[in-house]
Amino acid sequence: MAEQSEAAAKRYCCSSWQAMCFWGCAFAVFYAIGLATIYLLRVPKYQLTALFVALGLACVANFARNRTFHCVITAPFFLLIALVFALNASGIWRISASVVWTTAAIVTCVAFLLERRLAA
Repeated sequence: MAEQSEAAAKRYCCSSWQAMCFWGCAFAVFYAIGLATIYLLRVPKYQLTALFVALGLACVANFARNRTFHCVITAPFFLLIALVFALNASGIWRISASVVWTTAAIVTCVAFLLERRLAA
């Protein structure tokens, strides 16, 4: 059983400078598209939503290309945060932005720690 989990973990990689640069470029493209869409639709209150959608999509692209382990955790989490900020901006749900940012920082740090521990 332990061999099976080790084999599964080895299919993932740790972050490299190349993977981080790829993620940064993907993020910039997705965020620019998001900001352009917000500008065209004239809904500036959704900027944080666009930010976290861009972060999540950049993680999806990075995982697809580089198989970075932390992206398995951060991609769906960033997209979930984007949903939280969208609901907050639309007035459907109220949550403190500081709570969301703190949670995002903690989960991101934990994802990187798990990557260093579990990925080969």
